[in-house]
Amino acid sequence: KYAFQSSDSRIFGAHASLILQLEHTAKRGNQETQYSLGNCYLNGKGVKKNVEKALDFYFLAAKQTGGEASKYAFERIKEFAKKGNKKAEE
Repeated sequence: KYAFQSSDSRIFGAHASLILQLEHTAKRGNQETQYSLGNCYLNGKGVKKNVEKALDFYFLAAKQTGGEASKYAFERIKEFAKKGNKKAEE
């Protein structure tokens, strides 16, 4: 069904190797990548949909100040908090 299947069961599809590269970049502190991966996990694009994982990446991006991605990530977190997500309310 998918063009590529990663050994990581969370990641699948034609963009799996790209997702793995993005996760590596995000873990090294790239704010834009952290925000983008949050969106991937939120929407299930190239990965299994996982709101908690999305929030993890949004928190990483939001902690870094001064960039657009930080601002957008903070807005996403606020949206989840308004919906009663406990993790986002912390």
